[in-house]
Amino acid sequence: LNHISDVICDIDADIISLQEIENGSAFKLLRDRLKLVGCEYRYGAISNNPKSAIEVAILSKYRLSNLR
Repeated sequence: LNHISDVICDIDADIISLQEIENGSAFKLLRDRLKLVGCEYRYGAISNNPKSAIEVAILSKYRLSNLR
């Protein structure tokens, strides 16, 4: 989490997409760590496919709408 957070903060993107997120808990831990290091993404979403072992996600500094 530390290394991933450092890389995301260095990129300094307004919106970033992520692949191979293990699950919603791992995504929450990443968002919490980003906030802790001062690189908060207020909005985020993760896919929810029970047939998949991994998920994709998005982090955004802008409000997300029309997710499906």
